[in-house]
Amino acid sequence: MPRIFLYYCLVAMGVGQLTFTLFRKRNFAEIYSFSITIASLCYLCEVPVLFVFSSYAYKLGVFNDPVAEDILGNLLMNGFFWYGTSVFVAAFSLSSLWILLIAAAYMLIEVLFIKAGAYELNWWRVYMTSAAVLLSTNIIHTIATTVT
Repeated sequence: MPRIFLYYCLVAMGVGQLTFTLFRKRNFAEIYSFSITIASLCYLCEVPVLFVFSSYAYKLGVFNDPVAEDILGNLLMNGFFWYGTSVFVAAFSLSSLWILLIAAAYMLIEVLFIKAGAYELNWWRVYMTSAAVLLSTNIIHTIATTVT
């Protein structure tokens, strides 16, 4: 199975979360403006970690150039998967239990991608992903509940 297929699955999950949220909540303007803000913050946080500190590498199997692979991986993960998750968390004001389950799911996905050769860790560790997901989803949840 091509490694890019795994990324397409995550894109589909992110689009599914976003679509579900939009149809359930129906406040398109608020969700769109909030999600653009979150997507921008995600890119600002990941760019230094990925490109400056070379913490991990995306291995999509599309380009020969590792930088192009990282750029595409970053765009797919933050532009769709994380984007869908953050909008979902904010729109439904998920509880701490749900946020813990999401963090565990992200860790599981990361481990599966590592085993499949679609993702490679340099100095970054899986628990750091869980900590980043917990921190960011709690911030998103706090912002969303404060704004609404």
